[in-house]
Amino acid sequence: MTSVFERVPGQPEAMAFLARAAERPAHAYLLAGPEGSGKQLAARAFTAALVCPRGGCGECRDCRLALDDRHPNVVLVEPEGRDIRVGDGPDDGGTARWMVARAYLTAPEPGRKVFRVEQADRMTEEAADVLLKALEDPPADTVFVLSSARPHEVPETVRSRCQTIAFRPLSEEFVVETLVAEGIPEDRARLASRLAGGNLGR
Repeated sequence: MTSVFERVPGQPEAMAFLARAAERPAHAYLLAGPEGSGKQLAARAFTAALVCPRGGCGECRDCRLALDDRHPNVVLVEPEGRDIRVGDGPDDGGTARWMVARAYLTAPEPGRKVFRVEQADRMTEEAADVLLKALEDPPADTVFVLSSARPHEVPETVRSRCQTIAFRPLSEEFVVETLVAEGIPEDRARLASRLAGGNLGR
């Protein structure tokens, strides 16, 4: 059995922190680091561990659904167009108020509720204010997991209420080894790694 945390390569310190945090989670976390450093994979893994009865076994229904962003107790919030706006629901182009309202409802299934906010720096000021109210008075058994490649653009009032986990650019050797394992010749892999600057997706 492979833990969900073992499936996120290249960030051993961040994943070790999240594995410990999943045992007794705080109410909010901010995963901060450059694009392509594995934050989204890490956020999914952490979310799976939070809803899994075995702390992230990677095999059960809860883990599988969470890793696919389909778990009933997990809400994913992403920018609609350019921003994450305040709105009353995902269909009107605004998600923050809708997300926070759901945070105070009973979870669809037994266990924790997890609210993932991707590109949290894209929240409008009004949306950040709505989220801030939930962070100041967090609902029981609810964890907010924010991620951002530009954490300095997340309002300080929100950042200060989250535990921040730093993700570093992936090392050149790690990117080279990953590309070579995928069948890329080493010289091309090394050039691509230097051009990508630690962004495996690039």
